Amino acid sequence: MREPYLCDAVKRFVLLILETLPGNKGLEIYGWCIMPSHVHMIIGSKKVKLEDILRDMKKHTSLELKEAIKNNTHESRKEWIIWLMEKAGKKNGNNKDWSRKLSGATA
Repeated sequence: MREPYLCDAVKRFVLLILETLPGNKGLEIYGWCIMPSHVHMIIGSKKVKLEDILRDMKKHTSLELKEAIKNNTHESRKEWIIWLMEKAGKKNGNNKDWSRKLSGATA
């Protein structure tokens, strides 16, 4: 059986994000499902463009999640998970945080 990527602490973190986003961004969450390596959401918004909400959510979540994983003393695979996140971030040309890290620039 394949070991899931997400530990309980990360799942709780994702739930916290899902709880705070609607009030902060005008996001309407109709349904969601936390999978071992990703999240499915059925969402909408009448106030803000979904692409803007998702961009902000992904940026915030990736930075916070990376820190949460680094600081989790119970996560035995933290180096591997951080490596996967960095690898995925480097592939995405729109990801300024990882692009800055690659070029050695600071925020």
